[in-house]
Amino acid sequence: MIESTYVARQPILNGKGELWAYELLFRSCDPQGSANIVDATSATAQVLHNSTQIGVKNIIGNNKAFFNCNRDILLDDVVQILDRDVFVLEILEDVELDDVVVAAVKKLKEQNFIIALDDFVWDKENVDRANKVIDLIDIIKVDLMLTPREFWQKAAQYIKKNGKIALAEKVETAECFNECKKYGYDYFQGYFFAKPQVLQTQKISTTTITTMSLLDKVRSEKPTKEIEAEFKQSPELSLNLLKLINSSAFGLRNPISSLSHAIAMYGIKNLERWLMLLLYAQRESGGMKTDSPIFEHVIMRASAMENIAKLCPKSKNSTEKAFLVGLVSLMDTLFGVAIEEILKEFNFDEEINSAVLRHEGILGLILKTVSAYESDNPEVLKNSISELGITTEEFSTCIKNAFEQSHSHRNV
Repeated sequence: MIESTYVARQPILNGKGELWAYELLFRSCDPQGSANIVDATSATAQVLHNSTQIGVKNIIGNNKAFFNCNRDILLDDVVQILDRDVFVLEILEDVELDDVVVAAVKKLKEQNFIIALDDFVWDKENVDRANKVIDLIDIIKVDLMLTPREFWQKAAQYIKKNGKIALAEKVETAECFNECKKYGYDYFQGYFFAKPQVLQTQKISTTTITTMSLLDKVRSEKPTKEIEAEFKQSPELSLNLLKLINSSAFGLRNPISSLSHAIAMYGIKNLERWLMLLLYAQRESGGMKTDSPIFEHVIMRASAMENIAKLCPKSKNSTEKAFLVGLVSLMDTLFGVAIEEILKEFNFDEEINSAVLRHEGILGLILKTVSAYESDNPEVLKNSISELGITTEEFSTCIKNAFEQSHSHRNV
């Protein structure tokens, strides 16, 4: 039996909601349908192996990567192959900090590794455990689910008093995020960001409004002259389109300076996609930010859906729609508006609406599959892969390629 494994990632952000690092996570799904979680050492080794196969830069960009270490990994020379400027060694909560492990951690610290202590809980047992390595570690991750709320501040005070970085993990809501910021936590991780969710209400910028107006004209198949006139209302959008068309990816012999020519060269379908992506990339300042967690998440989801659609007999004629469903399915997190209201604004056909709202049809099944992968739901994932009629190996390849595709869109 061939076991297929792949890497997942969960973003870690600073107090401004800016990406700082990813935690790399093991994922496995048995082709026969049952979830298969192997021992911790094997899982960690698989994360390292698959990260290498996909390309660490493709997964994390220029950010840090948290790497889970159990006792065996800490005592093994395998960590020596890791880039000290990139990887953060995360000591798992079930590692006994005996003299042997403490000596190993000390050696790693002397070799300039950044070291984190995982799943810290504010109680006497955990404080005593942390004190054994407090001089050797750099980051303490506080488990908000296991630490009673009234002790979140005390945990942060203990960490900051010892001159360490405080990272709140399992941040589930905006209320938790804001409360932990008030207590002095430096970094944050959890489903509140990984879904991802909007950190605060934002005023939609003029550039965003123009983008939406352009998207409506493109989808309504308005004449090129009308689309060009709309572009001219936003010099920033115009320059970004010309920059894209004139990039080396198009291999043009002569640069294009005319908007109408650029639109014709790029094509209406591609233009629609690009405009959708910009909705995710824009911030309140109107700037194009393609290195945000939300942008990378949407590219990853949309690309994975398109890749899967190409493999499924029932969806081979719907690859464009599959990509669009992936984009649309996260727009509520971008604008903080119910997805039903967003769908009304764009007037999509029923196949797209039912896929996004109810996971119906083949596109809905693909969305359900990718969502199960993102949310670490192996039971739903294995069943959905089976329903799609593709192998686990094919699914893993789709995910791998989606990682690469999301990397290629950075800073376009």
